[in-house]
Amino acid sequence: MKPKSLLFVFSMSLTLGAIGCKTSADSTVTAQSAPHQNVVTAQEVTSSAESKSENASENKTEPPSYTADPEPPPPPPSSKGLTREVMKNVNFHADDLVVYDIRTIRGSLLRRYKSKPPIFDDKRSFILNIDSAVIGVRMDTMANLMNSYVFAYPGAPLKNFRFSIDGNQLKATGSVHKMADLPFEVKAILSATSDGKIRIHPTSIKTAGLPVKGFLHLFGVEMDDVIRAKQARGLRIDDNDLILDPEQMSPPPMIRGKVTAVQIVGDEVIMIFGGRVTLSEGEIARLANSRSGGNYVHYRGGMLRFGKLTMTNSDLKIVDSNPRDPFDFSIDHYSRQMVAGYAKPTPRYGLVAYVPDYYRLQNTSPKAISGRANNKPSP
Repeated sequence: MKPKSLLFVFSMSLTLGAIGCKTSADSTVTAQSAPHQNVVTAQEVTSSAESKSENASENKTEPPSYTADPEPPPPPPSSKGLTREVMKNVNFHADDLVVYDIRTIRGSLLRRYKSKPPIFDDKRSFILNIDSAVIGVRMDTMANLMNSYVFAYPGAPLKNFRFSIDGNQLKATGSVHKMADLPFEVKAILSATSDGKIRIHPTSIKTAGLPVKGFLHLFGVEMDDVIRAKQARGLRIDDNDLILDPEQMSPPPMIRGKVTAVQIVGDEVIMIFGGRVTLSEGEIARLANSRSGGNYVHYRGGMLRFGKLTMTNSDLKIVDSNPRDPFDFSIDHYSRQMVAGYAKPTPRYGLVAYVPDYYRLQNTSPKAISGRANNKPSP
């Protein structure tokens, strides 16, 4: 082959090689670019799906999960509104002599002074306004109320009260002052008045074993003197009946509420506040024997102060740490019970305190505290 021919073939080979290399390089770049383009497209699809999911989640009406969000925003602090109260199965010590056996109470704490919220350490700072309640009064508490509050003034005509149950009637014994102290005995039927008081209608009254006609003859004083002396203590006379006013005859904290029914059940006088005006004896007995719903005292809303703490938009629940019997709670000694127990915050910035019964701190029985005021042995 001639040299010129060889030179032509060599030139053509170089040209074709260069073209091949360029084509291969372009193919490589295209091949490398394609996966990158595919990844971007997948991310865009994923982002779009997540955006749709978030929008769908925002449109849901279900409440937030506190498992996923353990710190919900706190409720706005507020001292406005009432502090609502609920009690369930509580032996409530108004003081060391008076214990109310509360099956249930629903009501609110009213301020007695505008500048002071309800304060646990000052039970005169609030009034317990009762919307509805089922409350039992034992015979020892009834005697303490009459001896230490209703007739606790100089020259009182009756003293040394003791109470018992005689069938469906209330039996009272004591001393009446007529020149000298004479024993008396009264048997009476209980009922509620139309204005929310308790009527004691005697079926039998005796002084020194002799029958008398009514309470006025038993007292041996004029009606005006009796009314003037006792009206502020929650007692007045209506013909031959006694009218007791639970709003006036109890130690602090003051209560406000209307009795709609009263009946003897077992060894207690059961008072029904609020609700239907007419209840059958069976319905009252059923309410008196109901012990469901736990043992606790719960305060919510408004402002509440106890110890050095002040709660706005309050949420304080005090729970019986031993629910096998009713919760024995003393408003005068609540701090001892709180110290002997423990407390836990709630997810809604409230506080739940689990405390022992008050009588356990006294190392005595549930009824011994009020019973010893009447010189009764502890059971």
